[in-house]
Amino acid sequence: MGLPYAERPVSSVKSAGAVVMALIQAALCLVLVTAATGRAAERDKSEIYDTPTLREWQARYTRSMSRILTEGFVPVFSSEEQRTLSGITLDLPLRDEVFLNFHTEERTIVVPVEALRWLDEIYIAYAWLVLNNFQLEPIEEYVAMLKHKKPEDFPGRVYPTPLRALGIPANALNDTRVDGLSLRLFNSARAFILAHELGHVHRGHRGSTIPNEEEADRFAVELMRRTATVPMGVALYFQATALWFQGGPPTHPLNARRLRTMSGKLAATAREFGRGDAEDVTRIRFIGRGLDQVADYLDDAELQRCVTVSASKASPRVLAPRPRGAASILDCLRRP
Repeated sequence: MGLPYAERPVSSVKSAGAVVMALIQAALCLVLVTAATGRAAERDKSEIYDTPTLREWQARYTRSMSRILTEGFVPVFSSEEQRTLSGITLDLPLRDEVFLNFHTEERTIVVPVEALRWLDEIYIAYAWLVLNNFQLEPIEEYVAMLKHKKPEDFPGRVYPTPLRALGIPANALNDTRVDGLSLRLFNSARAFILAHELGHVHRGHRGSTIPNEEEADRFAVELMRRTATVPMGVALYFQATALWFQGGPPTHPLNARRLRTMSGKLAATAREFGRGDAEDVTRIRFIGRGLDQVADYLDDAELQRCVTVSASKASPRVLAPRPRGAASILDCLRRP
């Protein structure tokens, strides 16, 4: 992967193709669960991470996000992009009024630290569960519970972080496989987020429309292609934005057409992304096919009702790691 970023040492995961594919497949399953869940009232985000924790990560994420921009993307800008994107700045506030709301204000790209930290932990949880042969459904259940439960429904009467809710051990990152795989997913996701916002600025977008989103998506995919960055974490990024909003957040509308448009772009550039690496070509095509499947579920009212009822009734105790094949609170979604 070509972009220069890390909050911790990056391990090589090139040989872990089967594990990576399984992780992507699980991520796409989570998208299907959350994409049609509908709009819920905004919760008090301060109950997930305390301010000292966010301040610590603010410094780390600011450094690495700045490197993605200045050392990763700027060198591959065309002359026209250098002109339109000159003077772009990054702002990493601790929180935003709307959770998971990455957006641009004038020529400043706003990336809330709380949203980044939450995504970072989601990827760590996925990597630890899949590499230790645990069931992945608890991730789906956690996301659904955050959507449909109140803070007092959880232990301590607060919304839990992904790692705490899912029982991921504190030393999970001591396993270099977990460390490397989670980083690759997280890094590609935030690269896409940043590139997407750059696309809005480059194209001079005003207002939030599906055509504008599609154009910014194409720009993001193109930048990632130039830097040889496989967008492995993109599916989980769309899961996260669809989690809180029916049709995407106010600044980034999401529908089936948008996902299919990006899937088509990935399919058309799969070989260029892979640059001769057969595993990367396969991953790109798999991600594209998965996004097509997500698009099919975006307007599934039955899915929405199932998730709402199941998550509202279930106890957070079911989120602990469990062996593959165990029952899930969302078994009503396992359609033939």
